[in-house]
Amino acid sequence: MNEEQKLLYINSTNNGTTHDKLAEAIVGPNKSLFNEADIYKCLDGVFQLELFNLGLKSTLDGPISFTMYAGNSIVSGLDELDKDTKSSSNLFGVGYENGDKVTIGCSSKGRVWTKLVKSIPDFCQWCDSLGNKLLDDSIDTQDIFKFIQKPELITELPANKVPVAMKWNEELYAYTSMTLHRGIPVVDFNIKLNSYGRDYVEFSIESNQNAIDYKLVLDTKIGRGYRYELVGTMPFVITYKGNEIDIAELFYDFPPVTWFHDNSKMYNNIFFPFKGKINLFDTSKILTLEWTGTDIRKESQKQEKRADSIQYHIIEKLKSNPDYKIIFDDDDANEASDIIAIKFWDGGDSRIKIDLYHCKFSSKSQSGGRLKDLYEVCGQAQRSFHWRHTTYELLQHMVRRQNSRINQGKTSRYEIGGDEEMNTLLNMITSGYCELEFNIYVVQPGISWIFRRDHASDFGQTVPL
Repeated sequence: MNEEQKLLYINSTNNGTTHDKLAEAIVGPNKSLFNEADIYKCLDGVFQLELFNLGLKSTLDGPISFTMYAGNSIVSGLDELDKDTKSSSNLFGVGYENGDKVTIGCSSKGRVWTKLVKSIPDFCQWCDSLGNKLLDDSIDTQDIFKFIQKPELITELPANKVPVAMKWNEELYAYTSMTLHRGIPVVDFNIKLNSYGRDYVEFSIESNQNAIDYKLVLDTKIGRGYRYELVGTMPFVITYKGNEIDIAELFYDFPPVTWFHDNSKMYNNIFFPFKGKINLFDTSKILTLEWTGTDIRKESQKQEKRADSIQYHIIEKLKSNPDYKIIFDDDDANEASDIIAIKFWDGGDSRIKIDLYHCKFSSKSQSGGRLKDLYEVCGQAQRSFHWRHTTYELLQHMVRRQNSRINQGKTSRYEIGGDEEMNTLLNMITSGYCELEFNIYVVQPGISWIFRRDHASDFGQTVPL
């Protein structure tokens, strides 16, 4: 119970009652549930909400009073919701709030739920945040429904939409041991957009400096409306549930996601137009560094620790901060980022701060304002954002990369820290009782301070992380 909000929260698995008697025993007879108009305020601030199911009730008398939609049929349900003859009874979906991936469900009976595996204090904090939304008279639930992502079945790529990146299906990060290529999780390999046309998207999977190409084709001649095909003769073979298969077969269960320039996305033949608003990048977050002694056209320190490289320069700068318990050189094919730097505080104040650094060499010896110096590295930073929602797997990725390096008789990837610090981190994450902060940095010495000052708004449009 939050006395300041004057709200009582009851956690229960019994959906057959509203627990009126329990509420009355605690607060007395002067009580009321939130009505169905206000309960949907809980969706406020949830970004890119994708529905898994949607229940609608009819506002007219008739033989069918309630209809449940799930999967592809949600498209029809959202169309019905636009009409005045139906209203929402309940819904459940996934989206992003304050950069975190969240699940949220609510019903017109005054219930709100989420899949949350946290401590009791975390649950109380979630309730208090929810209560603040429900009490906010400025939130218009009609506006909220306008921003629910409405999937569209398509037969060709949308006009005026430019594909810019491919990503693995996020569910694969939760089942890394289930999908392996030569003993390595599939998600440890880079997936890259190559080209696109009116009815296809071609992409590659990079393995040991080789690229194996595949194509998603929108095809109205087959029942499902799309197909995946190998481009070439040598497939990317994976082990899935104990069987060796071409990865194209996996895509039907876990389709890769195509992202477009305006933050819309597509998987298989389902397109999700983006309805939100992207703010310009906060240019106060663009920091300037001194690069004396560094060859700004030399990106990686490599195993010989090249002292005039960009990566070496950043690692040495990070080493001067005693709070970093782990500094990890992840540079190489299929990296999470060039540098992973981690601070953590265990004990009473259990916190973890993870910083990913993406470095990129300058195309010329003098810094300036060249877009090509930004384009690729900003794309790398955007693609790495998924690690924020799969922190445990990021740490496991680091463990695999370190073991592989050592087994080859090469130098350690740890610049600071080691296995002992990593084990502490893994225990903190699995406990579920630590606060997590996640940051992504782009390092590009080829961009001058003058360009940042004179073209800040243009630069901001290129990096909406």
